[in-house]
Amino acid sequence: MSKWFLAIYAAVLCCIAPFRPMWLDEVLQLSDTYHHTMHQTIDRVAHNPGGVPLSYILQSVFVNGLGHPFYSARLLSILFAVAGMASFIWLARLLQIPWFPVSLCYALLPISLRYALEIRQYGPALALSILSTALLIWLDDLPNPARATIYGFVLTLGLYTLPYLAFVILAHMLWSAHRFSVRYVLPACAASLVLFLPWFLYARTFWSQAIVKGGYPSVFGWKTLLMIPHELSGGGYFLTCAMVAFAVYGYRQTPYKNLLLLTILLPLPLVILGDIWFRYFFAIRQLVFIVPALCIFAVEGLRKRLFSDTFVSMSVKRWLLSLAFLLPTMTFAQEKTHFVRATGESTVSAHPDRAQISIGVLTQASTAQAAATANAAQTTQVIDAIKKTLGESGELKTTGYSIAPQYQYTAGRSPKITGYQASNTVLIVVNELSLLGKVIDAASDSGANNINGVSFSLKDETHARNQALAEAANKARAAAESIAKALNVHVVGVLQAETAQTPTFRPLNRSFAAMAAPAAMPTPIEPGDLDIQATVTVTLEVQ
Repeated sequence: MSKWFLAIYAAVLCCIAPFRPMWLDEVLQLSDTYHHTMHQTIDRVAHNPGGVPLSYILQSVFVNGLGHPFYSARLLSILFAVAGMASFIWLARLLQIPWFPVSLCYALLPISLRYALEIRQYGPALALSILSTALLIWLDDLPNPARATIYGFVLTLGLYTLPYLAFVILAHMLWSAHRFSVRYVLPACAASLVLFLPWFLYARTFWSQAIVKGGYPSVFGWKTLLMIPHELSGGGYFLTCAMVAFAVYGYRQTPYKNLLLLTILLPLPLVILGDIWFRYFFAIRQLVFIVPALCIFAVEGLRKRLFSDTFVSMSVKRWLLSLAFLLPTMTFAQEKTHFVRATGESTVSAHPDRAQISIGVLTQASTAQAAATANAAQTTQVIDAIKKTLGESGELKTTGYSIAPQYQYTAGRSPKITGYQASNTVLIVVNELSLLGKVIDAASDSGANNINGVSFSLKDETHARNQALAEAANKARAAAESIAKALNVHVVGVLQAETAQTPTFRPLNRSFAAMAAPAAMPTPIEPGDLDIQATVTVTLEVQ
């Protein structure tokens, strides 16, 4: 049964994924991994506030190995989401509670659906957090070194995915303090923290510099407190408050209740204090790993309460049970969202490394056969000369061929055919710009008599385009945050980011006449720079 549930869950995510727009933060993370070496990716991660490498490394392997970065990065998120759901089902079974209702509610939670598809580190961190709690119960059931090693390994992976997972580890340590398994749990937790320490010592200076440079607003007040219940479930105040109300009752009914409670109550204040300490802004995604335990308490409370014989009549039970499973999808019942929107533009200049030029051979003769024969001989001579000049630094392909009669027009008389003209056009791609002038000279000297203008481009414009997108996104976000600050409203997060990029190439609009002068100077070519333009529109939710 659980295998079918996981299969359906994966299929639903795959169907939803192509229709989900990419958020600005997802675009920025993708720009740190796509078409970069592993060393470059790790260096970029260290310069992101709180950046840790595991999810970036995996994303780099997927997007650069499979191509199609949007779909391959989404695939990685879906794989982690399915792994997280499998861990959640296992956790429910270890708790000896019915896995289906709690897993269904967790799968339908808007916040769960969001991070199941988001191309960022929070989905993988959530999956590893669930797995680590399940492994702790598994270790507590039968303490031994092998299980402790697996548990410690998963904790280390979690820390290298999201540093705030350290607060979940602290909750595990406090819970196990008076249990027999403590002699295995504490060393495993300590080992994971020690293994994370080298990265923390290496990156903490870069994190501080990035926070200062980014000018992140470290503001905490009553609006932040209101934001937590508004966004924690993804369904607004109504859904979060309903979950908390049922969770209060479910706490008394759930096995390992103190462990689950600690994974909720301990990270909640520590994450906020951590943001204040590092002068970073608070976002609900930093608390995403408290959602599974809250969901378990809420569903258990609802299930126990509904099936209590002394509660309500059977008809009311059915109505409430139906409502309970509909609550996670009631995202449209939220209050109106307020937002500000701004657009940023950026232009990145890059020196071209490839050129295209169209070269033609025109021949005339009294008959079509004679024109075609002369054209073939002359074109072959031109192509041989170009190939000899290019070597392996380019390619040629025929783009046009025609034979047409030539007419003489006399007033009052029918047009008279005076001969035939044959035309053969070849497109030449030059990958070594230093050879471009020589190619033009070789074509002209060997018989080409129609040389069109040269256009320049880049062999791979990905790096320049990503740089333009990142700069435009930063400008758009800075502008939107300035608007929000002027209006004295608090920025909650990014609602939407729309991108549009237009690579602008600067062609050399010039035709070259075929010259037969033996002392002709070599043709000079100055390609100049190309402008890669990008425009990003960012929409920020405000309160």
